Amino acid sequence: MIDLGAEAGSGLFTGVQVMEPEIFDAMPSHSCFEILPHTYLPLLSDGARVGTWLQPTSDAWHPIGTPRELLDANLALLAESGASRWVGAGAVIPASASLGPGAIIGAGAELSADTSIRNSVVLPNARPPAGSALERAIAFEREVWRDD
Repeated sequence: MIDLGAEAGSGLFTGVQVMEPEIFDAMPSHSCFEILPHTYLPLLSDGARVGTWLQPTSDAWHPIGTPRELLDANLALLAESGASRWVGAGAVIPASASLGPGAIIGAGAELSADTSIRNSVVLPNARPPAGSALERAIAFEREVWRDD
């Protein structure tokens, strides 16, 4: 029997998991199930060991469930790094493009002439529309989300 409530600590389950292949044998055969009550709790009840990692409280955690949260998390991490901008490998940035403070350009992204990026994220391989002026925006593929 598992003594729930006797945990040494608690935290947020983010759903990020690294599993050994054997875990799949313990999962229910039906297509929809919850991993905690239907897989981990039975394994623990049977004496199996399940390892976890608890992020130190001193480490930053940024939720990214909405475009605004994704933008804010990227800008916060950029500010924490002390850099004013970041450009990923293979990004194409013409000389006439303007990268202001808070410009985050993903790997393989391609900016066109006269594009202006400030406090915005251009996701990997994105191609924002020609001449875009991005301020608190996220460019993805050929689209732009704006924090209006």
